[in-house]
Amino acid sequence: MNDNNKSLLEKIGNLIMLKHEGDFWDFKRQWHENLAELIHDVICMANSLKDGEKYIIIGVDEENDYRIIGVNNDPKRYNTAKLNNILRNCHFVGGIRPFVRVEEITINKKILDVIIIEDSTYTPFILADDYIRGPQNRKRVVRQGNIYTRIGDTNTPLDKTADNDKAESLWKKRFHLDKTPLEKMNYFLRDTNGWASDENGEEYYYESAPEYTISFDYEQEEVDSNNDFLCKMYIDHTANYSTATLRVFSSPIKHLDYAFMDGGRFTTLRPQYYSIINEHAKSRNSSIFMAYIDYDSIEFGFYQFVQAFFKPIDRYQSDWWHEHIIFFKNKEERLNFISYVKANFTLLQEKARKYKSDKLVQNTDEDKYSWTKFNELDWSQTKMLTEEFKKWKKENS
Repeated sequence: MNDNNKSLLEKIGNLIMLKHEGDFWDFKRQWHENLAELIHDVICMANSLKDGEKYIIIGVDEENDYRIIGVNNDPKRYNTAKLNNILRNCHFVGGIRPFVRVEEITINKKILDVIIIEDSTYTPFILADDYIRGPQNRKRVVRQGNIYTRIGDTNTPLDKTADNDKAESLWKKRFHLDKTPLEKMNYFLRDTNGWASDENGEEYYYESAPEYTISFDYEQEEVDSNNDFLCKMYIDHTANYSTATLRVFSSPIKHLDYAFMDGGRFTTLRPQYYSIINEHAKSRNSSIFMAYIDYDSIEFGFYQFVQAFFKPIDRYQSDWWHEHIIFFKNKEERLNFISYVKANFTLLQEKARKYKSDKLVQNTDEDKYSWTKFNELDWSQTKMLTEEFKKWKKENS
């Protein structure tokens, strides 16, 4: 079983053990007879005020002590492609629909289908036209213009719309009015077209919310560059670090390091570093070095900003850097991959030893830019891990 399914299996197993439903999970004995009821359930979950993924768990009999009955013989099962095709045929306001996928897990030799509704800030999801299904005596209508949501274990009824305070909260989520300044900054950073700079190019501000600014400290002080292989793998391996300050109304809310590499011709975020330690580690040789950025982090938002406004002179500068950085979806994916590395530590460490490159500048003098044995070790291990991550992610998708 892959790590992603193992994590999902654990989550769903824990929810079943609770023996009740909640604001981000719902149980169904079998797949819906009426597609309108399925669409209604998906929209309610997608409009839940709870952050994070939501789950519709099919194959659990909630009326019989939450007994697992499975969907092995259910003729109405849908996979991800078919369910998304149904949603595409619904007419949502603005063409904005929930993103869903269907995962299959096995508990007690019974197959369960789990509809996973991805977290989104595009709430509320609203139909532009009525969605009607079923014979006349059992007709179900998901009404256009109605805001459906889920509060606790209860969905908004088909013929009702959410209370005003719930609707207001959903609109606040769309416009990030319910977020902290740092969370808003993370969102604004990803909208690279929404930023402008002062005439000196030293400070940037978000045009729709100009109180959000970024200032760059161009005093290029060398800080530990001897220990950072990323800065030293270019032909011109002089490198300098500096700091960007993210502010709201002139108050600093975050400091982020960035680097001038290749003699100042390539500017980028300084990534996060982590040493994956063998269980019985006693030295640096018993660890594997990883460089990474989490997609949902503010570091990634800043990385996108820097990529947009400080474009490399040559493509190879960015290409080489990306060969050593893992971009994780989130912390959970990162921790799952680290567990995989630990479980295969000796094999992966041996793989890293086989990585050699003519990019490495081997200096013989004693200056501070010399390529050390630890620089070379970091280079080979991060290179190996990025390629291993791509394989791992493909196998677990």
